[in-house]
Order: sequence, then C-alpha cells, then structure tokens
Amino acid sequence: MSSSCQFDKDAGEAMRLAVSRFRTKMEASNRQFIQDRYDEIDGMDVTDKEKVCKIAIYLRGLTYATSWADVKSYSHRLMDGVESPTIVSDEWRQMFLETWEAFSNENFYRDNEEEDNKGFHIPMPHDLVPFIKYTNGVEDPDFRLSGIPSFDPVWGLGDSPSGPVFDISEAREELRKTLGDYLCDDWLSNALDSLDEDLEVKIGFRTGTGCKQDAGIWYDAWESTYAYCRRFAEDDDPRHRDWAWRVVIYPAEWADDGPTTPYGPKKPIFDSIVEFLDWYGSWMDHLDMDKVREDILEAERDDGMGPATY
Repeated sequence: MSSSCQFDKDAGEAMRLAVSRFRTKMEASNRQFIQDRYDEIDGMDVTDKEKVCKIAIYLRGLTYATSWADVKSYSHRLMDGVESPTIVSDEWRQMFLETWEAFSNENFYRDNEEEDNKGFHIPMPHDLVPFIKYTNGVEDPDFRLSGIPSFDPVWGLGDSPSGPVFDISEAREELRKTLGDYLCDDWLSNALDSLDEDLEVKIGFRTGTGCKQDAGIWYDAWESTYAYCRRFAEDDDPRHRDWAWRVVIYPAEWADDGPTTPYGPKKPIFDSIVEFLDWYGSWMDHLDMDKVREDILEAERDDGMGPATY
C-alpha cells in the first residue's frame, strides 16, 4: 500500500494552477451568461414581473426578487464552481487516500481468469492528493440547464471545523460505507464500456449527477465517475493504454442514439483531473443558445407561464 499522501511539488503546483484557472473561467462564464440573459430579456416588450419570471427559470433560487431591478443583485454560492475543501489536515488526507486504496483493492472487478488478477494492485489515486487539498469537488451551477454533473469525490467527509464531527477512526468507517454506497454497479460498468468500447474498468465510484427537465419532470441526465480503467486507444500516447484513475462523464440513461458528451468534440474520458478541469470549465466555448432556448421554452410551457418570444 502507498505510504504517504505527499505529492510531487510540480504536480501540486499544476493542480493549484488548474483549480485557479478553472475558478476564474467558470465565474467569468457564469457572470457573462447571466448578463447576456438579462440583456436579452430586458429588451422584451413584457412587464417587469414577466421578465423576472423568465430569468428565474435560469436563476434558480431567485425567490427574493420582487422587481426587475432586484435581479442585478443575484448571486450564487458556486458562481466559480469550486467547493471549499473539508479535509484540511495531512493526517486525514492520508487516512482518506489509504482507505480509498484499500477498499478499491478489496472490491475491484475480477475476471474469470484467475491468473489475470494475480498480483494486480490498484494504487492510491495520486491525482486526488493535491486536488482535495484545494477543493472538495467542482460543481457547475448550470444556469443553462444542461444537466452537467458535479465531480465530488469527497462526499462531504472531512475534519473541517464547519463539517460533521468525527474522530478519525469513525471517519474511516464512514468513508468505507460511503465508498460502498457509491461503488459502480454492473450496469454502470456496462455503460462506461458502451461509452468507449475500448475502455476496460476495474472499479469506479459515482461522483455526481446532473438533472434536466422534460415535460415537467426532472430526470437524471449525466453522471460522473472516478474510475480505475485502461483504454486501448489507437494513438501515439502510451498513457491512454495504461491502467489509471480517470474522470469519466456518461449519460445517466444510456441510449444508442443519444449524445455521448455534454459538450465539445471529444469523448469525456479524462486521463487526469487537470485535463478534466480544463474541459469542465470550457462550456461557454461550446454553448448552443438555440438548444438552451429550446429547453427553456419547454420548461416555460411546463410551468404554465406560456411561451416566450426569443
């Protein structure tokens, strides 16, 4: 078993910069999206009350607004998409990662051929070492209602004074229970295999769910998982063929004719958390407002507000 949660200084600096870069881009994109929607709705020939109703579809939690002017003061705790870290001490980070490693080796998928698993060992997820120092996870407030999931591999556990009170032994048992609760089942492993037929998964943990609305009903649209897997990619990068912990985004309800990525041209399988963060914060670069308006119009009809004119 790995003996330390200390990380390479270069890797730590790369993660710090990635989180900072993500935070800056996510906040700027969200503020720009809100401003664009404000300007768009402000130019409509409707009453201020109707304007508030229209923008409230994007800005969940806008219950305090009694006038159109109130919208200008809207804020969201995840405008920058970053959750505060709750595992604050080296001792707890060590416990967290060692427990993750031990649980993974006790529960990974074993093939029928015994010799294939002889000596197989799943390492500590080293990418998580610097990641959980800077954040618990990332979550897009998703004002565009895309159904993008969060990535939360900590699930609220920690030794932060503001969190639940556990001693470290209790926390270890709580983490083992949580890992069991979020362990990918056979269906999920099949879904990941369907996302990329050359993706082989040994173990994975669900780290987030994103929801969308259809005909007035909210449903799970996209999921995220942190999976130990390998790819048989036909390219010149040998890392793609290595066993590694990877972030994977996949449809919550698999359909052969459905989209395989929330946005962007590539399959959402990321060889590092840094790579994932750069993609996750890039949604504005791929924004399709026609599709967003289509979804919003449907939501307005479902809510009984009547169709909007865009």
